[in-house]
Amino acid sequence: MNQTGATDKLRLYKASINCNWKSARKILDQKPGLQNEILNEREETALHVVAAATAEPKKMRRFVTKLLGEMTDEKKKSKNKGDYTALYLAAVAGNLEFVKIMVPVDPRTVGPMTVGSSIVELGRGFLGGVKKAVALCGNDDKVDTVDSSTLELGRTLLTIRGSGGKVRRKDMPLHAAALYGKYDIVKYILDHAVTNFGEVGWDEFNRDRFLEKCVEYDMFDIALEIVKKYLRPVSESPVTKPNSIWTNIKSGKHIDLT
Repeated sequence: MNQTGATDKLRLYKASINCNWKSARKILDQKPGLQNEILNEREETALHVVAAATAEPKKMRRFVTKLLGEMTDEKKKSKNKGDYTALYLAAVAGNLEFVKIMVPVDPRTVGPMTVGSSIVELGRGFLGGVKKAVALCGNDDKVDTVDSSTLELGRTLLTIRGSGGKVRRKDMPLHAAALYGKYDIVKYILDHAVTNFGEVGWDEFNRDRFLEKCVEYDMFDIALEIVKKYLRPVSESPVTKPNSIWTNIKSGKHIDLT
């Protein structure tokens, strides 16, 4: 890489970490395509960088929205050297505003805890979904119709796993948020973004580990819903540690919530 190229990448990195779109726009005008290039030794694009940034919500929304409009879909799904997408990094960092933009509200998903819900439950009330979209946005935000391609990209991003050992033990953004105690991220994804998640990566191992972390970080409302949804014998839990949450919730062969 020549010195000029390195300088341009450093400038875009700084603009991204500070969510300064005015500076980023000038750089991209001078160096078209730089938004899709790797900026540092961690093999991160500008989107990865802003995922871990801290900025006030309106500034974050503006930067991420503008940047996404400049990027290809493949780069929006790209992983850094650690094998993480930008959405995964945002989930770990607790960057809720970033997650909301990358995985927008689907008006078809209404009501809390859609994970594992039936098609009837997922389709309940289009108007209710719009109301939730309004509630999630600030008073100064305009609620626009979310196009199908954006929704599909968000659903795809939710299923892309991060680094790990065996494939089935690699975590998706939802699991990563729970592992790091990011309640707002977990709640948002479950309440507003998940559709048919039970068919995509929601296996017994990561569900049990997810449940343990929910209890560990006092996410009891979420933990209770998971237990209700997936009630089964403690002996069948793939989590074999002596303090398995299935055992801690209630001793005995079965968990009884009645």
